[in-house]
Amino acid sequence: MCAWCEGKENVYTRIANLESHVKKVYREVTISKDQFTWANGFYFAKYPEDYAKVVNSINPYDSKAAYDARKAMRSWSDTFSDKQAKGDQWTAG
Repeated sequence: MCAWCEGKENVYTRIANLESHVKKVYREVTISKDQFTWANGFYFAKYPEDYAKVVNSINPYDSKAAYDARKAMRSWSDTFSDKQAKGDQWTAG
């Protein structure tokens, strides 16, 4: 998922497609060489548990690339309102 597309969920099936999107659309984003590796894709995955089943390794939790990915995804998730986060299923009781 693209952590830089504020307030919307842009999903890519390959980490290379996500990398290409970020490089084209968000030129101001500083990207380390290991930011968009298969191993670091886990931290950008919509379904991380499923992603972990199909890759050989995942960047260690304490690596800089993993930290940067988690930080970006955390910032992205903050761009959604509580109503959006709940899937617009908020009903008065």
